[in-house]
Amino acid sequence: MSRTPFALRLATVALALGSVGVAVAQPVGQPARNRPSPEQWQRIFPEHKNLALRSHRERIAILQKGESCVRAAGDSAALRNCWREERRAYQEQRRRHKDAMRKLFESRGIPVPEWGRRGRKGGWGRGDGA
Repeated sequence: MSRTPFALRLATVALALGSVGVAVAQPVGQPARNRPSPEQWQRIFPEHKNLALRSHRERIAILQKGESCVRAAGDSAALRNCWREERRAYQEQRRRHKDAMRKLFESRGIPVPEWGRRGRKGGWGRGDGA
C-alpha cells in the first residue's frame, strides 16, 4: 500500500480532472455567440439582479408547493402527479424568466443572447434525439 497521504492523492486527481474540464469546456475557435460585453452586463446589473431574485423566489415557491404535494400524496399515482406538476411549473417559470431577460436586453438595445441547447442533441427522457 502506498504511503502517499489520501488528501494528496485526492488533490492530484482533482487537479487532473479540473484541467481536463477546462480544456473541454472551452471550444477552440468558436465565437462568443452573441454574448453581451462586460460593460453591457454592468449597465443592466440592477435590473438583472432583481430578475434573478424574483426567479429565486419563484423557484422556492415551486419547491414549497411540491413539498406540500408530496407530503399529501397517498399513492404512487399522486406522487407522479406532484412531479409532473412541479416540472410543468419549472418550465413555465423558466419561460417567464427568459421572456423578462429578453425584454430587458431589448429595452437597453443589447443584442439578445442565443439561449438554448448550444448544439447538444437529444432531450432528457424523450428518446427521440430532438
